[in-house]
Amino acid sequence: MAYSLGALLAILSGSPFDPTSVVIGYLVIFLADLSTHYSNDYFDSAMNPSGEHNKMFGGSRVLSEHPELRATSRLIAITLVILSVSLASLSAFMRLIPVELMVIAVTANLLGWFYSAPPIRLSTRGLGEFTIALGTGFLIPAAGYVVVKGQLDTSFLLLAIPFVMYGFMLALSLEVSDMEDDLRVGKSNLVVRKGRRFAFSAILALSVLATLAFSVYTKEAIYSTVDLAIVAAFSSVPVVAGLIGVIKSPETRDEANRFGSANVIALFLFNVLMVAYLTLLTL
Repeated sequence: MAYSLGALLAILSGSPFDPTSVVIGYLVIFLADLSTHYSNDYFDSAMNPSGEHNKMFGGSRVLSEHPELRATSRLIAITLVILSVSLASLSAFMRLIPVELMVIAVTANLLGWFYSAPPIRLSTRGLGEFTIALGTGFLIPAAGYVVVKGQLDTSFLLLAIPFVMYGFMLALSLEVSDMEDDLRVGKSNLVVRKGRRFAFSAILALSVLATLAFSVYTKEAIYSTVDLAIVAAFSSVPVVAGLIGVIKSPETRDEANRFGSANVIALFLFNVLMVAYLTLLTL
């Protein structure tokens, strides 16, 4: 969704649509994104072998129950990274995609791997939320934009601000149910340091700030064909989910998982509405 959103914004800015480049770009990002799921499960299973609870999003705990699959998971993760970077490099060399997309691909793969991989382990150094926000809120939509537009511009960078806020909101929503496990294994994230109540308050604040950003942009001619007032209306979905989380103020793991998952679903619905709206504008 985020990749498509970036590509559609570039098309609506007047850039020509090249299906081959868009598909190649998507495959590059798909492989990088898929790799992070295998690598994060692999390294998290080593830090947190208990697998005490099930989550709707953010980790399957399969490797906790089947440690014999850990080596396979690591091999898959490494293979996907190699495929992603190789495809990006070869396609850039053949001028099928812009060189900027190769830079984005390398950055995304590095962040995805070192999010949980030693010795850097960004998730244990207080940089986990920033990494997820940068990856999901900026790099992935930027990849879609670059593959069509050929470069990033001010219009995209302005819209990337609320997208990154949503990425930060996503990170906190995934972390709220893991507070006890993260504390036990020494992860340093905002939920561990500040608690669940702070996290849900921050989630609401981020969703409101994103809506305010879209509202401010309605006064600017960022994209002449996109009515950002409609986008601001779409952004009310994450706001409502965030508000419910603050009102309920869940303290237990199961409740936090439920309301954190509601935030993730709200963000997904926002992306669906955005992509559907932008698609209609291109027709």
